[in-house]
Amino acid sequence: MGLTGIARWVGTVQALIRGLTTELLRNGRITTTTTRAKAIRPYVDKMITLAKGGSLHQRRQALAFVYDKNLVHALFEEVPARYGERNGGYTRIFQTLPRRGDNSPMSIIEVPFPSSSLSICRGTPPVSTQIWMDGDSDPPLPCLPLQLL
Repeated sequence: MGLTGIARWVGTVQALIRGLTTELLRNGRITTTTTRAKAIRPYVDKMITLAKGGSLHQRRQALAFVYDKNLVHALFEEVPARYGERNGGYTRIFQTLPRRGDNSPMSIIEVPFPSSSLSICRGTPPVSTQIWMDGDSDPPLPCLPLQLL
């Protein structure tokens, strides 16, 4: 997996990267630390590149990495139409405010969809896990079309 800047055991880092990649492909957008966002970017690009190829070998490589089998099948059906003429650069990282508590730099990483009729999230809306000082958590983000953002 190489150097990621995440100070954990190798197996833990691999599981973290696989989990974050799966959730980013499922939801389209996640909020995480800047280090983690920069670490998962090449893996998300790799999964989209594999889905563009569409061969059986590439599908099996994606199934070995992504945790959700149904997500891989949906990815291989939708990605060639969306990113057929695009060569790389499938993710965007936005800097946000630092996290309360430990002041870690936070970012939003997203997979922008070229078509305006596609929604940002797939399946269940992403739920923020950040807990505020009064104990309430953020409400889940709705699935909005890209043109409304």
